[in-house]
Amino acid sequence: MHACGYGADVAGADALNAAGIAFNLSAATLGNIVGGAVLIALGYWFIYAKKSEA
Repeated sequence: MHACGYGADVAGADALNAAGIAFNLSAATLGNIVGGAVLIALGYWFIYAKKSEA
């Protein structure tokens, strides 16, 4: 019987450590905060911006 290569073998579990997890979570969190703030702010601006009557 041979190993199929599923799971931790393919994912490279030996490279997975607390520093890598913290780095990835911090990058994802900052990206979500900045991206969400920009997209939500733009959405509100487009919806609620007063239209000037020229």
